[in-house]
Amino acid sequence: MDTSDHGDVSATRLERKRIRDRRAKQAARRRFLDEYSVLQDTISSMTTTLETMTATRKVAFGSHCILGWRDVARSLAASKDESLVTRRSLQRRLAQNTRLIQSLYTWVASMAPQHAIATPEYAWKDVHLSADTDLRAIGLNWIAQQMLHATSLQVPNAVFPTALEDAIHGEWGLQGGKIYVQLVLDATVVEAATTGWAFSQALPTIIHECRGGITNLHHVKTTSSEVCYNREEFPDRVTNGLYTCFVEPDRVVTHYRTVRNDAAYPIPTKMTEDIQEWNVIRPISPTKCVIRSTHVYQPFKAYESMAAYADDISPSFVAEATAQCPATLDDEIARRFVSDTCAMMAGMNTMFRKLLLKVQATPEAYPCPF
Repeated sequence: MDTSDHGDVSATRLERKRIRDRRAKQAARRRFLDEYSVLQDTISSMTTTLETMTATRKVAFGSHCILGWRDVARSLAASKDESLVTRRSLQRRLAQNTRLIQSLYTWVASMAPQHAIATPEYAWKDVHLSADTDLRAIGLNWIAQQMLHATSLQVPNAVFPTALEDAIHGEWGLQGGKIYVQLVLDATVVEAATTGWAFSQALPTIIHECRGGITNLHHVKTTSSEVCYNREEFPDRVTNGLYTCFVEPDRVVTHYRTVRNDAAYPIPTKMTEDIQEWNVIRPISPTKCVIRSTHVYQPFKAYESMAAYADDISPSFVAEATAQCPATLDDEIARRFVSDTCAMMAGMNTMFRKLLLKVQATPEAYPCPF
């Protein structure tokens, strides 16, 4: 290859390199112009937004700044006020709880120790309520929860018939008596619970055949429970009655009990026995349910014989039992206590069924306890 040919090749290569460089620069310029255009559009959009915000702030606050010092001051003042409110609320709650704790200590310390512990088969009869409003609320809730958690012990399945039929039976001794009632109803659980709630609170009026003797002292209702505490004053008897209702996934449980030791509403000393009641309502089908109940009667005094026990509760009772079975007087008194109370329960069941029909006919007239 001569010198002229070599020169032509070099010139060709140089020209190709220049073309490549020129195309690369053109591509880079196009990318730059595209990015510049996008950036300009973004700047324009942000400028418009800024101008809008500035104009709005100017109208509202008379200033061109986006966040004026007045805004900052208002925000700080609001935060300060909120913190002060929270602090005062916490201080009040702390003071209230401190006072409540001290009141609880004082109240418990004032009680005489319980040396004789009742057997678990019988119910907790010696409950106390303080005159202090807050302590009373705690005490009533405590008693209600105690009765709820004792339900399985007081209403055991073993003492009820397996067949779905009405049944009443009981037992009695020196510690008191228990009557077990099973009631099968053509009713929903809600209908039965509503009837039971209305019936139990109306029962004192029915028994004493006297209206106007009931005063509500405490009432708390939630979506799954209701607690009601009444003063029940009648010419021949004065009691304080606690009524509760609890809704659980598979049952509704209602309770009743008398409260003798109430510092604010004391009971006369002639009250001779404590009465407690557990009712468990379970569905059998969508339109039928069964109620299993335990009614507990406990004398406040201790007795050496059923004759002495009955003499305090019903003096004429002893004379009648003595005339019939003088040799086995205690057994006869216990039998009569059971039979008479079972007969009373049978009569109450009849009244309950009549009230149930009214509840089913006009449900809006009877408040549901949950």
